[in-house]
Amino acid sequence: MYVVAFMMLLVGIDCFNIDTNNVVNILGPEGTHFGYSALMFSNEDSQKWVLVGAIRANFTNDENIKTPGNIFKCKLNFTQSIQDCEPMNIRTNGK
Repeated sequence: MYVVAFMMLLVGIDCFNIDTNNVVNILGPEGTHFGYSALMFSNEDSQKWVLVGAIRANFTNDENIKTPGNIFKCKLNFTQSIQDCEPMNIRTNGK
């Protein structure tokens, strides 16, 4: 019985699919927890994008807000191994 359960566990692990040959690196600022969260999507033109969260990023000169966090928009180009990202600088207080 335990052997069957163990074999089923191995089959489940063996079936997970990760592409290790076509790796895409998305780099962000150090010390910002870049990549804490990510969302991949495509627009109406089928261009693929990734939104990447960096919870300790700083984009403001406001002294009262030390690390407001930021979201980076990364356009995916699978012919390049490293992707370029641009900060979105979203403000929630209307200023």
